[in-house]
Amino acid sequence: MLPLHSVVASARLRSLLSIESLSWSLIPQGNSLPL
Repeated sequence: MLPLHSVVASARLRSLLSIESLSWSLIPQGNSLPL
């Protein structure tokens, strides 16, 4: 069984990736922000 911090870290990473992909899909391709 995975340690609790690993589960929390993976869940946090997944939520961040899903939010990032959602925001990128909402941003028009012409208005891409510089990183």
